[in-house]
Amino acid sequence: MFTFNVKDFLALVVQYPEHSGIILAAQSSWSLTNLIHALDRLLQETTADTWLGQVGWLNRWRS
Repeated sequence: MFTFNVKDFLALVVQYPEHSGIILAAQSSWSLTNLIHALDRLLQETTADTWLGQVGWLNRWRS
């Protein structure tokens, strides 16, 4: 799951640690083009199994 709602999803992760993965990003720091490129890179470079129970920041895939 991808979300800009960092605060609420970090709280949910504590309550529900068994999830399929959450990707976070700060909405104000992304243009639509950069967001699409980063999400595309993430999908190319990772698998669903990689994300089980994980939380990550989309900045890792930013060009």
